[in-house]
Amino acid sequence: MNILYNELITIFNNAEKKAKLFDIEICGIKLWQYIRIEVYRCLEREVLNCIYIPIWARTRSRFIKNKKYAQQEYLNKLQKADILVFDYLHRYINLNGKKICPVTGNIEESIFNCSRISLDYSGATIDAIPLISPQKINKIFLNDNINQIIKSLNSECDVLTSTQFFIDIENAICYILYFMRFIDFFAEIINRIKPKCLVFSNGYAIPSTVMAITANTLNIPVIEMQHGIFGAWHIAYNFPAKVIPEYCAKYFFSYGEYYRSFLVNLFGDNIFTVGSFMLDNTLLKFQNKKRKISSKILIISTINNEDLIKIAIDLVAKARIKGLSVVYRLHPEENDNINSLLVNSGIEIRYPLLESVYESLGDCVCVLGQNSTVLYEAAALGILALQLNGIHADKHPFPIINNPEDIFFLINSKMHRKDTHEFFVENAMNNFENAIKNILA
Repeated sequence: MNILYNELITIFNNAEKKAKLFDIEICGIKLWQYIRIEVYRCLEREVLNCIYIPIWARTRSRFIKNKKYAQQEYLNKLQKADILVFDYLHRYINLNGKKICPVTGNIEESIFNCSRISLDYSGATIDAIPLISPQKINKIFLNDNINQIIKSLNSECDVLTSTQFFIDIENAICYILYFMRFIDFFAEIINRIKPKCLVFSNGYAIPSTVMAITANTLNIPVIEMQHGIFGAWHIAYNFPAKVIPEYCAKYFFSYGEYYRSFLVNLFGDNIFTVGSFMLDNTLLKFQNKKRKISSKILIISTINNEDLIKIAIDLVAKARIKGLSVVYRLHPEENDNINSLLVNSGIEIRYPLLESVYESLGDCVCVLGQNSTVLYEAAALGILALQLNGIHADKHPFPIINNPEDIFFLINSKMHRKDTHEFFVENAMNNFENAIKNILA
């Protein structure tokens, strides 16, 4: 069965609605709303041959390694605040030796009293409760419920035959149920801080969903701040009609007006166009600092994207002839797992834990990526942004690249997309404060 990527979400939505998957309860939890993103992305891998490393494989071992932490001592240190900021630091930048979330990092500079809770891969914010084993989950989940899910999806798209697909979904469920055990602890955090609202980024990351349903239960207004680029192709913001997940925030703060049409089904009129703190800060730096003429082509990785790696390797020798060099910036989740093709390529590699993306942008002639937020940020900074051809390529407003010659041509033509106001509005802090005042009024 040949399926185009732009048909897959429709097929998926029809299947999950037809089978009433949102109503299935497992361990007392309506689990489908949490597991569907992983199922869909693994389905993309099966149907479209996309490269995708499931969430449990990327993060599970890191949480197991967390050190013990005295929860009661931690709770006793909490103080009341107007805004509770919850950071799930799967992505962060280093600022003066401190890890901060690039989305919410500036909130303390607002007029509001804030308290920040950070769940870090390497830190010890919360006790590491052992994960439920796959053997145990088999008895819970791999029964009539999973058969119903797979059967209903197969009725629309008969491709789910891979053993790896079942392994990935099984382990993803372990990962989700693991975090569900923190609900009481998160509730105690909220009760101690007594916030007027909860703010976080990446509303569909499992730690964030658990904090959100906790706050929703306690009638605390929940605000999701946009953390990346998305559109009609992003499964996390595409649900069947009239379906709103129980973890959904009440309000959404977007980068720009462009995203409103993709959000209205979930957030209705509760969408505020705020902008990006970090982009505003970077724009100021760029305005106050003359950019040196650069000869570097910056490639922004998405996790183990072999298409990007292959064009990077192909670029090296050809770029050198033209007096250019190639820099490959890793995705934050690649620091411990660098693709062997890249390691042996001789390409300059930049590590996101050592250098912020904005520092990388400061000395490049153009940026090449695939479905990356950094492309939009580069364009806003007046840097040539290029989209590598592939899945969802035509959903972005940048020139599509098929080979190195396309890149050289566009560099020489000096094509820059500077009209990015619809994607990013400026004055994020002022917009943020006004939006919070409106919500709390």
